[in-house]
Amino acid sequence: MLRPRVMLCDKRPVKQIGGFDEKDCRRSSSGRDGRRRASWAATDAECQELWKRADANNDGVLSDRESIRYVALMRVGNRTMAAEGRITQSEFMDACKADVYSMRKPDEGAPLQGANSFTEGQAKDRAIAHGVESVAGLKKDDDGIWRGTGTQNGKTVQIAVDYKGNVVTTAQQ
Repeated sequence: MLRPRVMLCDKRPVKQIGGFDEKDCRRSSSGRDGRRRASWAATDAECQELWKRADANNDGVLSDRESIRYVALMRVGNRTMAAEGRITQSEFMDACKADVYSMRKPDEGAPLQGANSFTEGQAKDRAIAHGVESVAGLKKDDDGIWRGTGTQNGKTVQIAVDYKGNVVTTAQQ
């Protein structure tokens, strides 16, 4: 069994498990369900590379089609933007370093039934943040799971968003 060791991350002690380099900085963030989720902070270089890919027209601002997924991720992460639908490079970099853009793996067994307090708009944001486009027909079922359709990687998919924010997609037959 690997024993945790304590290292400093942003000047605070953090337990680290396994053979990661000291330069790696583990951050924890609370999920919607209150559980702690460990995640890795992106480096400046990683955030810069992500920005270059996101800012397709090189105008220094994400807007229109290039901003859709990142705006959804920022709303899911409770981040604010100076102008809705537009993200400046500074806002993008701050959110990136705060781990807002990292993909979260759904909990085992998701989608999970339970009392879902998400609005349709919040469920849609979670699906878009997960990489689903053209989200449509979201309806909450009797198990508290928002279900609808969309496209992902050019294919039509069924979407399920549960009360914990897990997004599960399955290819339509």
